[in-house]
Amino acid sequence: MRTGSGLLLAAALSQCAGHSDTLGADTKAQAVITSFNQDWQFVKDVDTTVTAALFAKPGGPGWAAVSLPHTPRIEPVVTDQQQWQGVSFYRKFFRVPAAGPGPRVAVEFGAAMHTADVYLNGQRLQRHVGGYLPFTVDISKQVKYGEENCLVVRLDNRDNPVVPPGKPLKGLDFNFYGGLYRTAQLILSDPLHISDAVQAGHAAGGGLLLHYENISPQSATLHLQTELQNDAPQAQTAQVRTVLLNEKGQEVARALSEATSIAPGAYGQVMQQRALRSRSCGRPTSPTCTAWWWKCCATAKWWTVRKPAPAYAASGSRPKPSC
Repeated sequence: MRTGSGLLLAAALSQCAGHSDTLGADTKAQAVITSFNQDWQFVKDVDTTVTAALFAKPGGPGWAAVSLPHTPRIEPVVTDQQQWQGVSFYRKFFRVPAAGPGPRVAVEFGAAMHTADVYLNGQRLQRHVGGYLPFTVDISKQVKYGEENCLVVRLDNRDNPVVPPGKPLKGLDFNFYGGLYRTAQLILSDPLHISDAVQAGHAAGGGLLLHYENISPQSATLHLQTELQNDAPQAQTAQVRTVLLNEKGQEVARALSEATSIAPGAYGQVMQQRALRSRSCGRPTSPTCTAWWWKCCATAKWWTVRKPAPAYAASGSRPKPSC
C-alpha cells in the first residue's frame, strides 16, 4: 500500500504456535491469484428470470464471447441519447484445481454496475449494491474442486432511488453505463487472511487502516490497524509483520506484532505503531506538501497467502499535489 511520497507498506500474516520475534522459516508459497478476465459470455435483452438454462451449455441463443472489462453497449461520449438500461447476464465456466493453497476460494470483481446478484452452479451466493467499489465473493463452500463450475452474474442498471446516483438517468447530464466494467481475479488462499475492507462490511474495520500522529516536517508516528479474518473451523494464532519501503525499495521501518488468537469464524484486530523520520523518507519540497507527504492513500487491494506465508498488500497510487 502506497502511503504518499513513494512509500510502500507491506503487511505479512503468519500462523504461529507461540510468540516469536521472527516469522517462521517454513513459510510456504503465497496465495495463488490469477486473472479472471477471459472466457466470459454475455447476453442482454432476454428473460430476466434466473433458470437452470443459464448454467447449462450451450444455454440457448444470444450468448456472446467477451472478456473483462466489458459494458453492455458502447455509449457515445456526448449524452445526446439515453444509454442502454436493463438486466444482463455474464457467465463463466471454470475449474479450480483439486490440490492447491486453499481451502479458501474467492472471486474479486473490480466493479459491477450497479446491482449484482452472483450465482455459482445454480445457487445464489451474494448481492452487491453499488457500481463503484470492488467486492469479493467467497465461493469456498460451493465450488466443485477438479470439476467444471459455472459462475453467473445477473446485473441490473435500471433506475433505482437507493443506488447511487439515485436519480433517473433521463434527469442526469452523464451516463453511468453498466456491466462488469473493471477486471476480476480468482484468489486461492488460506482461511486465515487479512480481511477485505468491503466484504467485512463494518465501520472502521476490514483490511488495513492507517493514520498518522505527531506530524512535523521532521517526523511522524504511523499507526496501523490490521484486521484478520479466520474462516477455519478452529482457532488460529497469528502474527502480523509490517514493512515500510521508500520509493527506492529501501526498508524504512518494520514491526512485528505479538501473537494473537482468532476464534473460528471471527475477526481480530492487531494494532502497531512506528516512528518515521524524514531522513529515511525524503524531505517534502515545500511546507504545503507536508500534509500530503504523511497522508495515507485510502485505496488499496489486499491479498492473502497460505499459512504461514506472508500476505502482502499493494495498491495503485493517487496523483500527488503540485508543489
